[in-house]
Amino acid sequence: MDINKLINSEFKNLAPYQPGKPIEELAREKNLTNIIKLASNENPLGPSPKALEAIKKELNNIFYYPDPNNYELKQALSKKYNIDSTNIIIGNGSDEIQQLLTRAFVNSKDEVIIPKYSFANYKIIANAQRAKIIETKLDDNFYIDIEDILKKHNKKTKIIFIANPGNPISTYIDTKKIIHLLDNIDSNTLVLLDEAYYEYRLEYDNFETVKLIDKYPNLMITRTFSKAYGLAGVRVGYGFAHPDIIKLLHQIKLPFNVNRLGSVAAISALDDINHIQSSLKLNKKEKENLIKKFNEKNIFYIDSFTNFLTIKINQANNVYDTLLNEGIITRPLASYNLADFLRITIGDNEQNYKLIKELKSLLIP
Repeated sequence: MDINKLINSEFKNLAPYQPGKPIEELAREKNLTNIIKLASNENPLGPSPKALEAIKKELNNIFYYPDPNNYELKQALSKKYNIDSTNIIIGNGSDEIQQLLTRAFVNSKDEVIIPKYSFANYKIIANAQRAKIIETKLDDNFYIDIEDILKKHNKKTKIIFIANPGNPISTYIDTKKIIHLLDNIDSNTLVLLDEAYYEYRLEYDNFETVKLIDKYPNLMITRTFSKAYGLAGVRVGYGFAHPDIIKLLHQIKLPFNVNRLGSVAAISALDDINHIQSSLKLNKKEKENLIKKFNEKNIFYIDSFTNFLTIKINQANNVYDTLLNEGIITRPLASYNLADFLRITIGDNEQNYKLIKELKSLLIP
């Protein structure tokens, strides 16, 4: 068999997504036991105790298929965000919803707009549809340039991808600029607003973007339980959009895309206000501490509205490798053409102390 003759041509040169190194992998490679992972922007407090209890109670039911419509989770989200359940879709992570939207609307004759240094998944799913990718610029401070998007947008533009806040660039666009974009693009161009770090940006802008769905039927918002809610391992995301878009995505998604444990955990996590507040409070405190240390050592960092900091250092890949030897996993960004940068999740106080201690010995003579 010659697999190169069988494979779909659009997948032949498709680069895979490169995730943060798993703890288990580093343990095997280096024979280490005391490892901290600051690579994938996970919540250092872990999940809500209520979510863990819900998972335990649901274990006896895992021989049943999950509800393909995710009725209970949709109702919980509908109540929390005051939006009808017909505007909601549940996904195996928010990235599945982004992939569904692209599959449903984009083909080889279309263009998509992706700002520079955006989440790698956008290019992967756009390339899978053989779309032409138009990259737009950032300003000198790594903020997305909305005017450049408007300038490069045209009748062929099918989707504009915007992570807000971004990843691996952690900057944020205020809501007024998002509305300005929506007001000035073709109504047949979709805007995918990826709000994976939504909970963290509320400290800076508490406008509820879900309110925009009724006015802008070409807007889709995706969010996740993987970051602030600490449920990355069970893979639950959700999206808000016009009912016609939601109906179409339901037609092409797999029927049992979210498992029973993830669904009940997400419902209980939404209900645990104290846990999410504690998570945000810890993140704010520890981010301020890290920024203070970086300023003291003249380490450049990009403004952050998230639970991670992206820093610029000489020989970043060597620093990454050395930190691995000490049991600290960070995220090198050479695959984003940011070879001098590392992305570092904001951990708890003990984790951050160890990180700063090792960085100091590496960077300060």
